[in-house]
Amino acid sequence: MIHIALRGLILAVMLFGAGPAAGQEEDFRLWETDTYAEGVLVLAPGLAEDGAFGEGKAGLFEISLGGSAERILESGARVGFRGAFRLQRDQAGRPGFAGNLAQGGPAGPRGGFTGLAAGPAADATGPRGSVESAHVYLEGGYGEVSAGRDRGVAARFHEGDVGVFSHAGAVSPFLDPSGYNLVQTRHDLTGPSAKLSYTSPRLLGLKAGLSYTPQADTRGLDRNPVFDGADVAAPGLENGFELALNGSRRLRDSGLRLRAGLGYSTAGLSAPQEEAGRASLIETFSAGGELEKGRWRVGVNALFSDEGLETGDYSAWSAGLAFEEGSWTYSASFGAASADAISAESTSFTLGAARDLGEIGTIALGYQGHDLDWRATASMPDVPFGARREGIVVEITLSP
Repeated sequence: MIHIALRGLILAVMLFGAGPAAGQEEDFRLWETDTYAEGVLVLAPGLAEDGAFGEGKAGLFEISLGGSAERILESGARVGFRGAFRLQRDQAGRPGFAGNLAQGGPAGPRGGFTGLAAGPAADATGPRGSVESAHVYLEGGYGEVSAGRDRGVAARFHEGDVGVFSHAGAVSPFLDPSGYNLVQTRHDLTGPSAKLSYTSPRLLGLKAGLSYTPQADTRGLDRNPVFDGADVAAPGLENGFELALNGSRRLRDSGLRLRAGLGYSTAGLSAPQEEAGRASLIETFSAGGELEKGRWRVGVNALFSDEGLETGDYSAWSAGLAFEEGSWTYSASFGAASADAISAESTSFTLGAARDLGEIGTIALGYQGHDLDWRATASMPDVPFGARREGIVVEITLSP
């Protein structure tokens, strides 16, 4: 029934904005369209050694294509469509952050939020493509309603990541050449699965949102809820709900701008029910904020998830500082995480500088370090007690 309702809403919005058939050609000109393309290349030969999560890669990339079409109705409401396709080569053993820690002993269970599990290394993953966004929306004085493939409000309202690397930073990386970065504070439980979302207008600097996802089983580039590597099954997520609050305020006297985001998500776990220690629900909380004054920005954020496991929490936090000088931006960022599903703790840091190349894009250069330490348990006797990856990272972003 929920899927039928989503399809009905999509059809209603499209018909509502289509207008009368008699003037289709003239009516089409009332739509405003926009397209974009972006390419990102990450080079980090010093970080790409083979390790605990399998094969390393010295060169990673992402290509993004997207667009939108919007029409303003006589009532003043806006109706439209947004879509985006992304092609990506990420770390070969951990597509979408999920992965198996290569080790001896019993495998699993897999974390419901992170997708991490103790078990044999999965097969190497090559380039992957995904429709990350394909949804219709209706926006008016009472807020916006959208239906289709899109991120949930918890991910959309996220705040606090500060750094010069857009894809390969120390926190929540889209591309991870080391494969050792476990710091994920971006609150994305449902990925690009089809969902229904509502976001309110911004009142007194505050904006609220709600998302409902019937089945969160879509394999996205940054969220891989159905990772099935090396015989460690992923739990099925259904009836996902996300609540989020975003605040933005500028203090005119001091020139200080404040942004903050809060998020909560939950979903039912439908499978595999036979796993020991598996709960019936998963819950995740996040909070983050950013302060900006003049050429300075500082951000902090944190995330906690029970992973849908009775004794398998995941937690992460990060802090970042950035300073602008002309066409250059300099930053330092640090993050730490603890993942009980693989009995591991992780820290990551980045020092970097980026230059704005105008309409062409940007180039960022920096130094990164990633430490991964395991807490030995009876079921993981063969795991080494620590590993480190560090080296120079170059990220080139082109926007033709």
